[in-house]
Amino acid sequence: MTIFLRILLITVFLILQTTILSPSRLYGVRIDLILLLTIFFGLYRGEIQGGLTGFMGGILEDSVSGSLMGTGTLSKTVVGSLSGFLGTKLYQKNILVQLVTSFVLILIHEILYLSLIFFYKMASPLLSAAFKVTAITVLINTLLSPPFFWGMKRIFGRWQGSHQPSEQRDRWRRRRRRRISFHTRTKRTRKV
Repeated sequence: MTIFLRILLITVFLILQTTILSPSRLYGVRIDLILLLTIFFGLYRGEIQGGLTGFMGGILEDSVSGSLMGTGTLSKTVVGSLSGFLGTKLYQKNILVQLVTSFVLILIHEILYLSLIFFYKMASPLLSAAFKVTAITVLINTLLSPPFFWGMKRIFGRWQGSHQPSEQRDRWRRRRRRRISFHTRTKRTRKV
């Protein structure tokens, strides 16, 4: 996936996140589609892809939101890289693993994001209210992660021109290579 398409996807999710799914319409709860996209790329594409998606999404989100520049960028980049690391260690197809991994990563993002905000702005009187909204945000984003991952896998599977799961596709490619190499070996031995 090229950088241009990734930025386009992040921009579409950012527009959705700031208009239809804005926190003012949902009683202060943020549905963070860019964070879910970052976790998806980290789990299914690796550390570099997750970190890059988190960095680009964080910069775009920080520039549009008007909040402190760099807080979303840093927290999303850390979560993207961490999800890429966990993606190599965990079995991602199990929904329970997806839920637990998403819960932990979203919680890390929210704690890191809030600590950076409170560190720079030094606003501690609103700490209890922020943690209540954060708990609800973590819960809702965690529950949205399995359907979101399923939809993204469907979209990217079709975008790559394949409807087969990656393991089956890789197995098919290996068989095809064996057949081709077998036929080229037999042709060489016949000529000799």
